[in-house]
Amino acid sequence: MLEQKRALRQKILKICRDIPQEVLQEASGQITRRVMAQAAQMQTGSVFCYVSYRSEIKTQELLQALHEAGWRVYVPYVAGQRMQAVRWTPDTPMVPNQWGIPEPAVREAPDEPLTLAILPGVAFGKDGTRLGYGGGYYDRFLAENPCRRIGICGSWQLLDSVPTEPHDLTADGILCENQEIIFTTTEIYPKI
Repeated sequence: MLEQKRALRQKILKICRDIPQEVLQEASGQITRRVMAQAAQMQTGSVFCYVSYRSEIKTQELLQALHEAGWRVYVPYVAGQRMQAVRWTPDTPMVPNQWGIPEPAVREAPDEPLTLAILPGVAFGKDGTRLGYGGGYYDRFLAENPCRRIGICGSWQLLDSVPTEPHDLTADGILCENQEIIFTTTEIYPKI
């Protein structure tokens, strides 16, 4: 299973690196509009969203839009093998972490449960499966912080399914530039 994941990860990451920047920017803008349309159907609360890096779907516009819509925005901060949520505002100074991913220099933890998490991924399955970068940070973090989970990706990252292991968490929905797939509703996650 690990080799299967590794091979797929390398294949999709190469595709992502080859996507022209203008295509990535256009897709990111369309995905931001889709996320905001979904978020508008929910009561504002606290949202956890990744800060984009390299060829990921860009989130700068999304972070700003969520903040302006009244959401309390949190972004990842990695300490050792643990990922934590820390507060983000447009004025938050950002510094690169050990991988070069921007993180807030000031680290204010949430004092409330998260309502929504916007997830990155190397690839997503149309069945809600997610292939991450291999560190398990999001799986561990989300296991401890149950909330609605929406994966965002370019259409070039959306497959029928991706290989998973028992510890791999799934998304409750996937938003691409050209489609959205919402999977489940439970008592924990209000329908969006």
